Amino acid sequence: PPPAPPPAPPADTPMPPAEQLRPVTTRDVDAEAVSALGSSRHQKRRQSRKSFARAVLHPRSPCEIAARAGVGVDSKTALHDLVGSGSGAVQFRVVDADGRVRAQLAADGSLTSASGSLLAYIERDGTVGSAALEYLGEVTPPGAANGVGYVTDGEDALVAEVDYGRAALRSAQGSTVAELRKDGEVLGHRGSHCGRLEGFSYGMLQQAAAYIALIDPDFVQGK
Repeated sequence: PPPAPPPAPPADTPMPPAEQLRPVTTRDVDAEAVSALGSSRHQKRRQSRKSFARAVLHPRSPCEIAARAGVGVDSKTALHDLVGSGSGAVQFRVVDADGRVRAQLAADGSLTSASGSLLAYIERDGTVGSAALEYLGEVTPPGAANGVGYVTDGEDALVAEVDYGRAALRSAQGSTVAELRKDGEVLGHRGSHCGRLEGFSYGMLQQAAAYIALIDPDFVQGK
């Protein structure tokens, strides 16, 4: 016959001491607060990236430039050295397939039209702002693992990705939008000639991608 079950403990078996019991507390949690889009960390990041400021980091008036040169430097020498070689110098000039100038990017990040009107700002860190200093988006530097950067707009939506190894700009769906050659030639979809960036070097790829993806996408569409 099967063995008899062990006897049940007496009804008056003492409970474990209170210090051995782990207290448990509960509280109501808002489902939105714990979601990826509703988290405070994400909201803080989104809010902080909807602003764009550059005046302190990029002095543009002669007085600001001279002051940035440092105390003890002769003001005439500072202005000659910094303005003559400096912030107003052109990084690259955008020329379309018909040879017409569309825009030019200065060393201080200001982007102007062919007529000289201010269009936007493209900073060296890849952030982009409008002429009214509204945040328009950013282009990230290449990732350490794959050499790819990402273009997001003012709402943090993915617009494109930059293949820094191939100097290519791809849409969010993966199709090639533009390719840049060493001499500054810009090729559009299926290798069509769109124009060139005069003065371009591969070190300017982040700024060039910002111009094409966030400011003037018509440039690579023949418009």
